[in-house]
Amino acid sequence: FQFIFPDLFLSRLVPLVAALLPSFVGFYDIGSVWYDKTPSNYPSVQTSSLSKTTWLQSSGVELRSGIEGVFTVGAGVGWELRTGAPADWYFRITTYF
Repeated sequence: FQFIFPDLFLSRLVPLVAALLPSFVGFYDIGSVWYDKTPSNYPSVQTSSLSKTTWLQSSGVELRSGIEGVFTVGAGVGWELRTGAPADWYFRITTYF
């Protein structure tokens, strides 16, 4: 899930920033990776049934610029939703070709 808010603060201060169409994004992710068979490229991976899979949950914020659905550049920070999780800083380029 993500909530996208147009930037109305930085764009007013720096007109060049407004040309980049920035937005602030708040997000929540949930997902998991599991293997029911050992993959050939990673033979030491732990396998289990789907019912015993631990689901990773994270949330965070991102400053994103570009045209959604075409090309975007973003930078942000996210946290796993567990006690004592360190921040994960990232930079992302997304294209839709």
